[in-house]
Amino acid sequence: MVIGDIIVNNKDLYPERIGVIDEYAKLTWKEVNNRVNQLANTLLSFGLLKGDVVAMMSENNHVCVEFFFAVAKAGLVGVMINYRLSANQIQHVLNDCKAKVLIAQDKFIDIIDGIRPDLNDVKIFIGTGGPQRCPYDYENLLSQNLPSEPKIEIDESDLMWINYTGGTSGLPKGATSTHKSRFDNCILHDMISQLSPGDVAMLDVPVCAYAGLQNLSGLAFASATMVIIPFSPERFARMAEQEKVSFTIMHLARYKAIREYCESSERKHDFSSLRRVAISGGEGASRKQIVEMLGFFGARLTRKVYGGTEMGIVTFLTYEDMSAGLAPDATEKEKRRLDSVGKPCMGYRIKILDEEGHEVPIGQRGEIVVKGPNMMSSYLNLPKLSEEVFRGEPGWYYTKDLGVFDDDGYLYFLGRKDFMVKTGGFNVFPGEVESAALTHPAIAQAAMFGVPDDRWTNVVHLAVVLKPGCRVSEEEIIKHCRKQLAGYQTPKEVHIMEKLPVDQSSSKVLVKELGSIFGKKGG
Repeated sequence: MVIGDIIVNNKDLYPERIGVIDEYAKLTWKEVNNRVNQLANTLLSFGLLKGDVVAMMSENNHVCVEFFFAVAKAGLVGVMINYRLSANQIQHVLNDCKAKVLIAQDKFIDIIDGIRPDLNDVKIFIGTGGPQRCPYDYENLLSQNLPSEPKIEIDESDLMWINYTGGTSGLPKGATSTHKSRFDNCILHDMISQLSPGDVAMLDVPVCAYAGLQNLSGLAFASATMVIIPFSPERFARMAEQEKVSFTIMHLARYKAIREYCESSERKHDFSSLRRVAISGGEGASRKQIVEMLGFFGARLTRKVYGGTEMGIVTFLTYEDMSAGLAPDATEKEKRRLDSVGKPCMGYRIKILDEEGHEVPIGQRGEIVVKGPNMMSSYLNLPKLSEEVFRGEPGWYYTKDLGVFDDDGYLYFLGRKDFMVKTGGFNVFPGEVESAALTHPAIAQAAMFGVPDDRWTNVVHLAVVLKPGCRVSEEEIIKHCRKQLAGYQTPKEVHIMEKLPVDQSSSKVLVKELGSIFGKKGG
């Protein structure tokens, strides 16, 4: 099976059911499939050949859905550009993937105009949205092409998508994936989320980010109606109420923004249709925070996952485990499991390795190494890096993430290997320090980082954001951490901030930026 089959299936089974909603359009699955075919035939009419790359730069809207499935049906390769990148980074992405066509939302045309002379391969510029300065207008092109199925033979092993990921440093790098790997990811998404054609799901995570794309394809696979919008607290509240959204992905930063908006709003927003909330994003959430979040929305939890651009969804914590951990009579073991990212998904195997590449015993920390069905094929144009991350036994991906298994097989994510701090000969893991800090009733967010030190090589620092109305000193936070951590793990300095620096597309805390702010360089 290939990705284009998903949208054809929805058209055949639910032709008149609303499939995609944004702020300006409501499309049935039949209409979505027709528009997908019109776009696919448009792209082929330009003389593109199977395997050619087409890029898109847009906020979330119904065109993103059409783009994803159109490149799949046309036998092309799609790239969604992160519109928050700098002009130089956007230029790098377009040249690196050798995109021949660029579809750009009107609000980003000025950026594209600024780099157009330095684009090596893009010859066709298509504009969407308002009045266009592009040579071609999206809607005009669709109206000129038939909604018939493209006559392109596609195999599940064909390359279908390139996800660009920034990683921790350097220029964005492209993780390539086939129809099969993307389709397998849809199956896992459906198994974990347990959505049905009657669900209405909010998709406000940017599609240019891996999580957004994963959910776009997964929601379509489940035949659920997707409400696809760029995130803002006002949009979320309005569209969730208006469209009776039943499922959404949430992380702490998004939840806090929505809550602050609703509490300051003149009217009460109705979230009674929102039955399930899935925990996602770069921030962890404590048991208390999860209870607070679900109470605010009046919802129940569905899942908590661990994964990434290069490897898909790797582990998940089941609804049963989360319900047990949230129950009033939960045992300490059940409560602690809420801090885990669950167990491996079907088809995945995970090993924890030490710095010499040897598998460690249960309970010992090390690098998470993964093998499974949804892996990327390679990094585009980066053979040495691809060899590095797939070194050792064939098919095993070295994540640079740190983790530990408990006796019952639950995986605990401890942070990035890059952000582990070596101090006085000991390794200090971000997850352990941050979890200790978050048990303080005044702390809402916490991020550990290292700062170079002449005596200890590095010392542990901690940046925190306090809950509204709370006051606590840096010294009190250090004392609180010292009660739960070894001396070398205890932060030597604490920095109270109004907000942590966060990557807007992934919600991950920019740890290296903290190192730049409070020290000469990060740990």
